[in-house]
Amino acid sequence: MKKYFTLIIGLLISVNGFAQDGNWKTATLKDGKVNVKSKIVTQKVNNKEKNVFYYVVETVVDVNLGKAETFMRNSANYKKFLENMGATSELKKISANAWLTYIYFDNSWPVSDNDCVQKFEFVKTNNGFYISGKAAPTEFEVKKVERINLYDVVYKFEQIADKKIKVSIDAVFSPTGAIPKVLMNSWLPNGPERIISRLVESISK
Repeated sequence: MKKYFTLIIGLLISVNGFAQDGNWKTATLKDGKVNVKSKIVTQKVNNKEKNVFYYVVETVVDVNLGKAETFMRNSANYKKFLENMGATSELKKISANAWLTYIYFDNSWPVSDNDCVQKFEFVKTNNGFYISGKAAPTEFEVKKVERINLYDVVYKFEQIADKKIKVSIDAVFSPTGAIPKVLMNSWLPNGPERIISRLVESISK
């Protein structure tokens, strides 16, 4: 539990710490129901200069926490809400609250297909739960596509009032290969909004 809590805090600091430099863009979408904070920066990933996406997206909805937990524990469900999905599957159960997930991104031209391996960990809180995913690129054999080396995310579900759940996603990732700048900029802020909206819709079914 202590190890997991340290991981959560580390991920939140790595994402939210960048808010202090003043370069975030903010947007309110879906008639004021979804808030997005995002940015693209250039920084070193595995000693190479890469484009890195940061985003924090949140909404308040009426969903069942137990149903949300069951949904988020199933790796196969992640293809229902992430972007450009080919497939998602669980590679290995590490413990009752930790597992490895494989994600295949079936991207459209001119972006090449790629994949990602993430280690997910789950923890209950006083008013909900967190699920964090951290890139673990060496935990599974490399296939025929390039592997994403940076993709860390925290999915957070908090009960803030009766039948009111705050859902948030804090993410940082660096795509493989070169992506035209116009495509990168066009993905924000609507990309994160689509992800959280599909997530909520999938849990609500």
